[in-house]
Amino acid sequence: MAKFCTNCGGKLEEQFNICPYCGMQQGVYPYMQSYQQPTSVQEEKVEIGFVILGFLIPIAGLILFAVWSKEKPKTAKATGIAGILGFIFGIVISILTYSFLFSSIIGEI
Repeated sequence: MAKFCTNCGGKLEEQFNICPYCGMQQGVYPYMQSYQQPTSVQEEKVEIGFVILGFLIPIAGLILFAVWSKEKPKTAKATGIAGILGFIFGIVISILTYSFLFSSIIGEI
């Protein structure tokens, strides 16, 4: 007679006590299995100082994004976004400054 996994329904040989497909122990109900406490994953906190640095010096924000993308993904993403926003902010300020200066020079002529 064929034996099937009580969890996933995979076909088992008679001598199998653990399903090779899902790893569920056979002959024991899921609530009877030993409970393992999940390991605590330390939450990464975004370092605001580096985000401000990335905004004020956009190239630094983009470099930090590239360096920290695997080690500190939340901080890397925040500094990368701050770097891009700082770059865009710098361009807008430059355009406004030059247009103001140019209109002042034209107005004097």
